[in-house]
Amino acid sequence: MLVTRLTIAVILCCAAGTLPGQQRSHAEADSARMLVQRFYNWYVPRAANPRGRDMIMQAATHGPLRFDPELVRWLRIDSTARARAKDEIDGLDGDPFLNSQDPCDAYSAQSVASVGRTFMVSVLGHGGCTVHKRPDIVVEIGHRAGRWTILEFRDPSRRNEGTIPLLKQLQSKAK
Repeated sequence: MLVTRLTIAVILCCAAGTLPGQQRSHAEADSARMLVQRFYNWYVPRAANPRGRDMIMQAATHGPLRFDPELVRWLRIDSTARARAKDEIDGLDGDPFLNSQDPCDAYSAQSVASVGRTFMVSVLGHGGCTVHKRPDIVVEIGHRAGRWTILEFRDPSRRNEGTIPLLKQLQSKAK
């Protein structure tokens, strides 16, 4: 009887200890999804009408969410290569945040998966494009220096390859 009560007490203590962590994790996942949605609400209309601005760099340096410095560095390298290119494409040939050359009218943050200390937010384009069943892009977001930070944009059609490895590969081919 004592063993049963002790076992129940241990189980209850363990369960009570995990609930706040689970609630925090769920709240963080909701925050991650909402922040990614806020980024797309800000970015998509500006990308559709850039008015001569490099909206990829504008978003990376002055957008509503902080970007990881390594991601900004590689986006800047690509931006410079694209600006220098004359007749042929040098660097990315589409928008890395929309994973498209012909973007949809809107993008919605869908599901969120927790991976270690980061979250993977699946984003689906809709309107003005073919109907998509799978996410167009997966945004990796997490806390860096106490702030939410976009860490990477991943292509689900390329085994979640990130923008940084792709840009590194394109840069090495350009040399």
